[in-house]
Amino acid sequence: MDEFPERFALAERQGLIALVRKYPQMGLSDLLRLLEHGRTGRMLGSLTLGECASGLADAESIEVADKASLREVYDARVLETLRDASEPLSPAEVQERIGGTAQEARTALQRLAAARKIRRTWKSRGHHGYLVA
Repeated sequence: MDEFPERFALAERQGLIALVRKYPQMGLSDLLRLLEHGRTGRMLGSLTLGECASGLADAESIEVADKASLREVYDARVLETLRDASEPLSPAEVQERIGGTAQEARTALQRLAAARKIRRTWKSRGHHGYLVA
């Protein structure tokens, strides 16, 4: 793998550790709420107590993720959620069920609709939802 992405990921991880250490009075419940939000939450969830205590990022803990593979995994979760639903789901409902950001859910639904794996339908009061094609 290219060295630059690994160095960038290490610096990013080190910065997050510095932020966590800057607020030692923050409760675990506050940290757990932060884990629910996007990429930073996923990265925060991968930190170890040892890294936070020492203040040093562990290079062995870095996973440089390929965006395309992350999208595939997220899209598969969206499809599974739509299959399990008894009715069409809005982007907000998809995001609520599988996490990520509202933008990630909308974008995944648009990708899947463009690939004709799902279709858009209308729900009540002019709101739309998505279901498996």
